[in-house]
Amino acid sequence: MDDTNVDNYNNGITEIITLLKEMNSGLINQISNLNVEVVNLNHLISSLRDDNTILLARNIELEAMHNKNSNNSSKPPSSNNNKKPSNSRTKTGRSSGGQVGHIGKTLLKIDNPDNIIDIRKTTCNCGCSLSGLEGKIQSKQVVDLPQIVMKVTEYRTHEVVCPDCNEVHTTEFPATVSQPVQYGENLQALMVYLSNYQLVPLARTTEIIKNLTGKNISQGTIVNANKRLYDSLEKFEEAIKEQLKKVEILHTDESGLRLKGKINWVHAECNAHNMRILKGIHENFGHTWAINMGTLLIEIKRQVDSLKCIGATSMAESDIKAYDERYKIIIAQGKKEDAEKCLVKISKKTGNPVKSYALRLLRKLEEYDIETLSFMYDFNIPFDNNLAERDIRMVKLRQKISGCFRSDTGGSLFCRIRSYISTCNKNGQDIMESLKNAIKGDPFIPKNI
Repeated sequence: MDDTNVDNYNNGITEIITLLKEMNSGLINQISNLNVEVVNLNHLISSLRDDNTILLARNIELEAMHNKNSNNSSKPPSSNNNKKPSNSRTKTGRSSGGQVGHIGKTLLKIDNPDNIIDIRKTTCNCGCSLSGLEGKIQSKQVVDLPQIVMKVTEYRTHEVVCPDCNEVHTTEFPATVSQPVQYGENLQALMVYLSNYQLVPLARTTEIIKNLTGKNISQGTIVNANKRLYDSLEKFEEAIKEQLKKVEILHTDESGLRLKGKINWVHAECNAHNMRILKGIHENFGHTWAINMGTLLIEIKRQVDSLKCIGATSMAESDIKAYDERYKIIIAQGKKEDAEKCLVKISKKTGNPVKSYALRLLRKLEEYDIETLSFMYDFNIPFDNNLAERDIRMVKLRQKISGCFRSDTGGSLFCRIRSYISTCNKNGQDIMESLKNAIKGDPFIPKNI
């Protein structure tokens, strides 16, 4: 091969090498760009996964909120949607209706009616007089209210001078008669009864009284009657507080009260409430531990009830220990299940993971284990706290009917008067009579509660 051909060959090789280098450089740039795109894509995928996790958690949260009702949460029955909630009560085997031994309220005849109307014929068709003849008598009684009319009583004091010694003798009005013209205890008690016990709004209360008596009464009159009763019940409230400090078992609860547009609390947790929350956690999040815990609590309650029926005052220590161990095992299982099923949600405010609904209950049951199972340790303690909840619930009902209280006085007034009425009711006192006595300054105060 001559020099010319060698040079041409070498030049060709050089060009090929140069071309390959250029191609390699282009491929390196492409690979570098692809690597950047892959990194960006990984970031995007990671971001999408995080977003998806957040959306899944939010979806579960929204579904849980939608599925909440009065049977699986603390929501009131009035907030239930159109779907009828499932009944969580277990069958007792008893038929519906009144049970054996139940005292009915059938309207019965009385022996001494206030008025007797004789319906009898005085003359036979043949013309013979039937007056004075004794015969077979049948009777029917009608129980009714007399027509309600306003009755005005005028009190007069007198000042006289003894004609012998010139001593001046004067009399005083009763302590309850302080104004030139005022409404009496019966009518004031009716105002308080309708507005605080039956929770009738002020406007409707005035309408009811007008329709019943024909008398126009202003809403301000009802408010003033409530204020006077509130002041009169101060000694009742203080006496009840002192008695409550000495009781062995005290029912307490709390409920949100809207006062001047803000939430205030009328003041504990009970197992009936825990059972509803456990049911909600199982229905909305599929947690098995919640069903196991609910089953355990009901099992312990039935065991306590059976022991009470045979006169026992406590449970065997071995049974208590076994139930306590099962309780702790279920909590441990619950934590594990929550970690497996819970989608982590980050708080926008703190940036920290938010504890799930189930985990919050688990920690509460763990921290307050003695309080939760107190009905097992002490048979005097009930399983639930319904006694307090029934009374406190009236705050919510009052707000639903008439709206929030516009002043501190209004909220305190309702709570004190409602407490008095509830106490009278529980102690078998006539409510209207008790209200009249309280208006006169002599409220009912139980000896023991």
